[in-house]
Amino acid sequence: KSFQLIDLDSNGYIGAAEIRHVLIMMGEHVSEEEVDMMISMLDTKGDGQIGYPQFKAMVESEDPANENFLENEDFNCIKDSVVTQRRAEELEKTSKKREVLSRIAGTCNLVKGDVTRMWDVLRQRAFSSSSKVTHDSFKLGYNEFTEIMPAFDNTSEARCIFDLFRNGKHLDGREVVMSFSSFVDSRNEERCRLAFDMYDEDRSGYLSMDEVEALMMSTHLTTRDIIKKKAQVFMRCADEDGSKNITIDELIVASERLPNLIFPKQS
Repeated sequence: KSFQLIDLDSNGYIGAAEIRHVLIMMGEHVSEEEVDMMISMLDTKGDGQIGYPQFKAMVESEDPANENFLENEDFNCIKDSVVTQRRAEELEKTSKKREVLSRIAGTCNLVKGDVTRMWDVLRQRAFSSSSKVTHDSFKLGYNEFTEIMPAFDNTSEARCIFDLFRNGKHLDGREVVMSFSSFVDSRNEERCRLAFDMYDEDRSGYLSMDEVEALMMSTHLTTRDIIKKKAQVFMRCADEDGSKNITIDELIVASERLPNLIFPKQS
């Protein structure tokens, strides 16, 4: 019934104009960019419209910002194109990462200071190895990886994390450290400043689209392909001056408006 009320032209889909009209009637004044952001989060076909199955999935989901909340719905002909075998495997891997990180954070009584220490060690290593820091500066082999990790009861935990995050023989140390930060208590601004310090590789004072995607890969525990659309939505919300880059202040403001989009709850 709610869907029918919003679907003003009764064509079976909800478009941007209909969402804007309903929100204005409710006293909510939203920009075109904000409406586009709402649409893009549910638009599985890329046609700028929301069908009933996606709307129903959003309403029934406890956490619509979670990347897999659409996966449990039967979208008939579009489901095969949305949920590929590769995506299913990545979602399973994300679930495994969440399980392992949560267990280790609890077992080791991980706190904010431990995450800061890991980043300090990783940052010092990256900046001392080269005058120009790049993505490769944060790559770690297994032995290097264990140097920045908190003490484990056994080495199998470290090996498990390394295997989950590695790409070939190396992993991006920032991805692991930022992922761990999702399992310790910290204020939003503290988390933003840690993330900005971690992913502003060239120390330009800005995060680019590529850097925001890399950041969100770590906070969502998933791949670039899966979070690319969410990163674009967040960037549109955060980039107030249209520069295609965001400052630390813009990151903090946008993360307060859309906390589950940039820092989804994992524990």
